[in-house]
Amino acid sequence: MMNQDIIDKAESLLEEGQLSAAVALLKQGCEQYPGDDEILVLYCEALSGSGQGAKAVKLLEKRAVEQPVPADVLFALGDEYFELGQSAQATECYRKLIQNAEAAAEAWVRLGLLQVADGMYEKAEECFHNALKIDDSCQTAANSLGDLFCEQGLLQQAKNWYQRALELDPEDVEALSNLAELLYEQGDLEQAESLVRKAIQLDNRFAPAWVTLGYLSLDLDQEQESCRCFETFLRLEKSSAAADLITEITAVVKGLKGLE
Repeated sequence: MMNQDIIDKAESLLEEGQLSAAVALLKQGCEQYPGDDEILVLYCEALSGSGQGAKAVKLLEKRAVEQPVPADVLFALGDEYFELGQSAQATECYRKLIQNAEAAAEAWVRLGLLQVADGMYEKAEECFHNALKIDDSCQTAANSLGDLFCEQGLLQQAKNWYQRALELDPEDVEALSNLAELLYEQGDLEQAESLVRKAIQLDNRFAPAWVTLGYLSLDLDQEQESCRCFETFLRLEKSSAAADLITEITAVVKGLKGLE
């Protein structure tokens, strides 16, 4: 197979949740095309998704020793460090990327997310605004500010930033899902349902949207639909960062099945 054929096939497998098949295909791709960084990054993403984050880090670290290091490799390495709780190493990757004009805005966003994880909200807000100063159309920064204010209970400010993200990109699945969750918490079930269904229509593999739809369905006394949504979430979500939510939803599903 040509390298682009491998990438296209692997992306399709990942979208379908066939992690083992994607890992096997991308491993062969790395062996066949050892200098293809796009295949390497996708392989590491597949490894991480299948619980082999440490192996992904070793491969990316090996590539990062060679110069020049592409931005996508540094982003992938930083994200893997972040996922594994290695904040100092992740910070180093993102600060290197800030020196890259094309990658700087997104690098500030990732650095801000690190600050959020450490509870440094003021520093996080500064990072997100730095991203917007570089690129005022950076919807990931706008969405991240929404998340930040939501985390602090500043719901109107959060809503404003989610709406700003959607002005920048009306099909931003994460912003749609986040705004839907906020509206759900405020009791606006009709608007929340409209937004979350749009998010799922755009990307039915975005796991958090299924949680919001699950709770919405539960509030509407649609237990079977709710259970289906929660089970879809559990099938899709494999991140260790979502461990507490996975535990919560697993318990909800058991409770719903006990009612059958």
